[in-house]
Amino acid sequence: MYIAKSNTPRSRTASSQGKKKKRKGKKRKSVPTPAEIGPWLEKLHLSDNAIDTFGPGRTERALSFTQTICLLIKLSTHLAELDLSENHIGDENGKLLLEALQERREGDMAMLKVQVTTQISADTFAAILQNSKKLKSKKKKKKAKK
Repeated sequence: MYIAKSNTPRSRTASSQGKKKKRKGKKRKSVPTPAEIGPWLEKLHLSDNAIDTFGPGRTERALSFTQTICLLIKLSTHLAELDLSENHIGDENGKLLLEALQERREGDMAMLKVQVTTQISADTFAAILQNSKKLKSKKKKKKAKK
């Protein structure tokens, strides 16, 4: 089979002459932007987890834990609730939490709902509550009598 090549220029399409070609059929839908990727911590409830300063070596561990929580408070835009009630973190660690909450507030981040133990100084406790929203405690529902 022999195919002859033509030296004549091919006809130009509508798109090469500057005219837009109309597409028949369905219009393409715009693709929505995907949600942010990654696990986001929104609520951290560590109530009654024996995070305290009592006993040998416990002060350093409680301080290390508090520093980690403070980083989370300062940097996490998704964190909304933090419950450290029934943990005797001590006054020094309470002050670290207070500083982190104040930095969060200065950084124009959303206020954090915080619950801490009352076994810290009254001034620190009041300042923590002042720099955070109050976390609502869940009350157990009473069972109906039969």
